[in-house]
Amino acid sequence: MLISTSAACDTGTAWKLLDEKYIQHNTGIPDDVSGLIAAFASMAEQGISIIYDEVHMVLAVSEGSFSGVPASCCDLRRIGNSGF
Repeated sequence: MLISTSAACDTGTAWKLLDEKYIQHNTGIPDDVSGLIAAFASMAEQGISIIYDEVHMVLAVSEGSFSGVPASCCDLRRIGNSGF
Protein backbone atom coordinates (compact mmCIF):
# COMPACT_ATOMS: atom_id res chain seq x y z
CA MET A 1 0.00 0.00 0.00
CA LEU A 2 2.76 2.46 0.88
CA ILE A 3 4.56 1.69 -2.37
CA SER A 4 1.53 2.56 -4.51
CA THR A 5 0.89 5.57 -2.26
CA SER A 6 4.37 7.01 -2.82
CA ALA A 7 4.30 6.27 -6.55
CA ALA A 8 1.00 8.13 -6.93
CA CYS A 9 1.97 10.95 -4.51
CA ASP A 10 -1.18 10.10 -2.54
CA THR A 11 -0.50 12.33 0.46
CA GLY A 12 -3.79 11.57 2.23
CA THR A 13 -3.02 7.86 2.38
CA ALA A 14 0.57 8.55 3.41
CA TRP A 15 -0.70 10.51 6.44
CA LYS A 16 -2.93 7.56 7.40
CA LEU A 17 -0.22 4.92 7.00
CA LEU A 18 2.76 6.62 8.62
CA ASP A 19 3.41 7.89 12.12
CA GLU A 20 4.45 11.57 12.31
CA LYS A 21 7.71 10.33 13.88
CA TYR A 22 8.55 8.50 10.62
CA ILE A 23 12.32 8.20 10.11
CA GLN A 24 13.43 8.34 6.48
CA HIS A 25 16.35 6.13 5.40
CA ASN A 26 17.37 8.60 2.68
CA THR A 27 19.35 11.39 4.33
CA GLY A 28 18.35 13.75 1.50
CA ILE A 29 14.72 13.62 2.67
CA PRO A 30 13.77 15.04 6.09
CA ASP A 31 12.44 12.75 8.80
CA ASP A 32 8.69 12.87 9.56
CA VAL A 33 5.69 12.49 7.28
CA SER A 34 5.71 16.17 6.31
CA GLY A 35 9.26 15.88 4.95
CA LEU A 36 8.44 12.73 2.99
CA ILE A 37 5.32 14.27 1.46
CA ALA A 38 7.20 17.47 0.57
CA ALA A 39 9.94 15.43 -1.12
CA PHE A 40 7.46 13.40 -3.17
CA ALA A 41 5.53 16.56 -4.11
CA SER A 42 8.76 18.22 -5.24
CA MET A 43 9.68 15.20 -7.34
CA ALA A 44 6.20 15.12 -8.90
CA GLU A 45 6.45 18.82 -9.81
CA GLN A 46 9.73 18.05 -11.59
CA GLY A 47 8.22 15.10 -13.47
CA ILE A 48 10.27 12.61 -11.46
CA SER A 49 8.51 9.36 -10.70
CA ILE A 50 9.39 6.16 -8.91
CA ILE A 51 7.91 3.06 -10.49
CA TYR A 52 8.17 -0.33 -8.86
CA ASP A 53 7.47 -3.02 -11.46
CA GLU A 54 7.46 -5.78 -8.85
CA VAL A 55 8.18 -5.91 -5.15
CA HIS A 56 9.07 -9.33 -3.84
CA MET A 57 10.38 -8.85 -0.30
CA VAL A 58 10.91 -6.33 2.45
CA LEU A 59 14.11 -6.44 4.53
CA ALA A 60 14.12 -5.34 8.16
CA VAL A 61 17.47 -5.05 9.97
CA SER A 62 17.53 -4.57 13.72
CA GLU A 63 20.05 -4.44 16.54
CA GLY A 64 19.63 -5.65 20.08
CA SER A 65 20.86 -8.46 22.27
CA PHE A 66 20.40 -12.19 22.52
CA SER A 67 20.85 -13.54 26.03
CA GLY A 68 22.74 -10.38 26.99
CA VAL A 69 25.10 -10.53 23.99
CA PRO A 70 24.90 -7.73 21.37
CA ALA A 71 23.32 -9.09 18.21
CA SER A 72 21.75 -8.04 14.95
CA CYS A 73 18.88 -9.64 13.13
CA CYS A 74 17.76 -9.56 9.51
CA ASP A 75 14.17 -10.46 8.76
CA LEU A 76 12.82 -10.90 5.22
CA ARG A 77 9.11 -10.69 4.62
CA ARG A 78 7.74 -11.99 1.37
CA ILE A 79 4.98 -9.93 -0.18
CA GLY A 80 2.32 -12.09 -1.75
CA ASN A 81 -0.63 -11.17 -3.91
CA SER A 82 -2.65 -10.05 -0.88
CA GLY A 83 0.09 -8.05 0.87
CA PHE A 84 2.19 -9.14 3.83
